[in-house]
Amino acid sequence: YLSIFRTNENQKQEWDSIIYEISEFVSAFFWDEAPDKYGLEAREGQQDMAFAILDAVRGNYHFAVEAGVGIGKSFAYLVPLLLYNKKTGLPVIIATSTIALQEQLMNDIKRLSPMLNVTPDVLLAKGQTHYVCQLRANDYFASPEGQQFARLKQKIVEGCQDRRAFSPPIPANVWEKINIVRYRRRACLGCPFSSQCQYARLRDELKFTNGIILCNQDLLTAHLFKRSRDQGGLLSDLVQFVVVDEAHNLEDKVRSATTERFGERQLIHAINSAVKSVRGEEREFILEDADDVVCSVRALYSNLNSQMRMQITQPARDMKYADRFFFRDEDGAVDLIRAVSRQLQKLSSSVQVFGSRDYRRGDSSSGADELDAAAQSFKELASDFDRQLLWLERRGQTADLSFCPKNTKDILKKLYFSSKIRVILPSATLTSAVGGPLENQYAYFLHNTGFPVGRTGILSEPHPSPYPYDEHAMIYFCD
Repeated sequence: YLSIFRTNENQKQEWDSIIYEISEFVSAFFWDEAPDKYGLEAREGQQDMAFAILDAVRGNYHFAVEAGVGIGKSFAYLVPLLLYNKKTGLPVIIATSTIALQEQLMNDIKRLSPMLNVTPDVLLAKGQTHYVCQLRANDYFASPEGQQFARLKQKIVEGCQDRRAFSPPIPANVWEKINIVRYRRRACLGCPFSSQCQYARLRDELKFTNGIILCNQDLLTAHLFKRSRDQGGLLSDLVQFVVVDEAHNLEDKVRSATTERFGERQLIHAINSAVKSVRGEEREFILEDADDVVCSVRALYSNLNSQMRMQITQPARDMKYADRFFFRDEDGAVDLIRAVSRQLQKLSSSVQVFGSRDYRRGDSSSGADELDAAAQSFKELASDFDRQLLWLERRGQTADLSFCPKNTKDILKKLYFSSKIRVILPSATLTSAVGGPLENQYAYFLHNTGFPVGRTGILSEPHPSPYPYDEHAMIYFCD
């Protein structure tokens, strides 16, 4: 594999040679083959965008471009990046906001591949909730309610696991009882259906593929977030170029992906699972620490539940049916969070130390992983409350503690523009209706994302839509 961070003259020459070959193919495709051989419409904006992306690849730059509806931006980035994938053997991630666009891109790649003489492996990385959990499905079909779905059970037995593959569609109230809701790789290895699980296979393939990964922005952000914490990523670590299509949604997706939610039962389950992962006599050394942190967790959530009940019954506000509530530092709530943070970190360290002595168990448990992730999250929260937004979310009769960074821009900048990947950011709506320098036109986008323009980032001239909206638009209004 050829790294984009070339360190010697031979690597630079090899890279220049690869880019030259790709440029020749891109030129031939857009100028000759696309219109003449394949009957595709020649679009100047699309051609310009493709070559600008290729320039960004050559120079190892981040690249942002506004391409209006009708430019054909998916072909503009797919053509150079499919050729890049073929020439380098390195995977490419394309992240979108919707499954519909991911599936459209899958079809676009199938259409383009024979034209470009490429045969990439393409993985459509939908979220876990789109797949059947065979263990949950078996339990459901054994229940009185589920026994009426014999035909659905048979389809699952035959290997149908992707929700979109079922015909007729599965009703939402049935699907939510049989889909995957909490995938944990190590825990799921003990499942009797693990070898048949399509989602488990997909997760493994995502880490080792050399092809094209089509995913959503949430998954990409979660991957980068884990990597920033020195945890195992969800996608291939060989990726050097990423496309974030519909880039105007990225800020909201990062905010959503960096929002943490913890419930009392969730934390206690992680603690108990982590303790069970330490076997034999070694477990005795951590039981006291585990009891201490469980007591602290219960004290914290007693406080939070009390806060929620008080707000529900508060006569000045109608909060009876609210889902979210204010977090207030009442009765030492912040001190309770700090206590939980300290004890989670202490227990997590002990589990890692004593668990590593258990040679009979060849792998760490999912409980230890969950505990470590919780300890890390509470540590970041407790270390600087001023940089976090905290609130409570109702879960039945109890409250979950939710929090996220106040300044999403800093997180986004760190995840996307301060790592070893290079990001291509196309969208139909990145600029505002102002003239002048590009930085003025992209000012809102730059302010909200921290895009490193002028250093490692390039802004493109906007490519307006070729559609004559002024001639084909009608406004209706009520008098």
